[in-house]
Amino acid sequence: MKDKLWFFCLLLVVATTALYQRAPLAEASQIKPFRLEAGSGEVSNPENLPIEVVRGPADHQALLKINLNEYRSARIRVQYGESPREWSLNIGDSRSNNGYSGDGGHQTHDAEIQIVDSTMSIWGSDVMVEKEGRQLRQVKDFVRQGQTVEFVISDQEVQWNSPQTNGELRSNFLFALGGQDDFEGPVNRDIFVSLNRVIAGPHRSGSGASSVEVELIR
Repeated sequence: MKDKLWFFCLLLVVATTALYQRAPLAEASQIKPFRLEAGSGEVSNPENLPIEVVRGPADHQALLKINLNEYRSARIRVQYGESPREWSLNIGDSRSNNGYSGDGGHQTHDAEIQIVDSTMSIWGSDVMVEKEGRQLRQVKDFVRQGQTVEFVISDQEVQWNSPQTNGELRSNFLFALGGQDDFEGPVNRDIFVSLNRVIAGPHRSGSGASSVEVELIR
């Protein structure tokens, strides 16, 4: 009797294993990112993500507004078809960010990232009392022709990655995306991304960035 019971259990294990091995694997859900081509002007947003093209794309320049009300982070990938020259990228949480830790007085929380020539730098917001020393990080030789760089922007945090380097930074003076009060403007959970110009306008401009992809992370 014990032998028959043991044999039955063995058959059950073999059958269950065979069924498990034959069962098709569920395909991972692939959310397609927002994409903008600076040269052709082509814009693709198959998932209807809350991303608005505020300016352009025209003359290889564009300005995006990304709303993070329902998301935790934004992953931003920028491809460089040419060598970066002057102002090729500006990311900030004020609609008038204009480089070197400044804006037009619209937000106290106006931190920003900029790429000027091949150097990437991160600047703190007006929450820092003194403007001197607001440069929180500088990375030289950050990007070259034909490369893709990536930033992940979250509340008071930024991560960066390029073929030459990667890193992360957390600071109270970085992007305020957690509903923090603002002394100059409304509570703001928007991120602005500009290609080949600063966010405020084309008065500071450059070249090199050819496309941008944006994924939003819950």
